Amino acid sequence: MKKREDLRVVKTKANLKRVLKKLLRKKPIRKITVTELAREAVINKGTFYLHYSDIYDLYEEVILEHIEGTLGNLDYYMEFFTNPKMFVKKFLEDFDFGRLEKTFPYLHEDEHKLPLPLIVTNTLSERLMSTGLLEDTMKNKVKLTVAISCITEPFIQMREEADLICEIAGEVISNMF
Repeated sequence: MKKREDLRVVKTKANLKRVLKKLLRKKPIRKITVTELAREAVINKGTFYLHYSDIYDLYEEVILEHIEGTLGNLDYYMEFFTNPKMFVKKFLEDFDFGRLEKTFPYLHEDEHKLPLPLIVTNTLSERLMSTGLLEDTMKNKVKLTVAISCITEPFIQMREEADLICEIAGEVISNMF
């Protein structure tokens, strides 16, 4: 049974995330300090460090929660293995990085986008492994990372070529699995 987190911890973390999002609307992550965040959240810096190692640790958690929420709404993971081209098409429609930037406005600066493809790849890989269709081996994890990168990287750079990306990524996935 999973141990429940203390309600005070849950509330403190939620407050820190809310304040970080508020600050990110005003300035980039690199200009936000723990001192400023703690002051705005009305907590001690020591309390912040009980939960996070630094601002980027908190920032990554905020991004990850948003992406997991987005990926959690997908209902076609099995198509990755049964109809890869259709999976890629649906994924690119549902997980448009441009749309993500609108729903998660803290990614506008180039520095904010750096972890996004990696976080998407890791999260999607975990979701696909959880289907139970693949044995949990390092080889399969590497194959998933390569396959997902065939979707995300070209789409970031060549968004207007979505049909071609669907075709090629679908072929790559079909050949891998």
